[in-house]
Amino acid sequence: MAVIAVRAMHVAVIMVVCVIVVVIAVRAVDVFLLGHASYSGM
Repeated sequence: MAVIAVRAMHVAVIMVVCVIVVVIAVRAVDVFLLGHASYSGM
């Protein structure tokens, strides 16, 4: 049971990390595109 719990925790941690990385990447791209658009718009 302990092994299953540990594996479940590892999977949960990996999923959370993946989600955080994706969110940060999306926001970074969003900010980059918005900044680039505003700069070229100017």
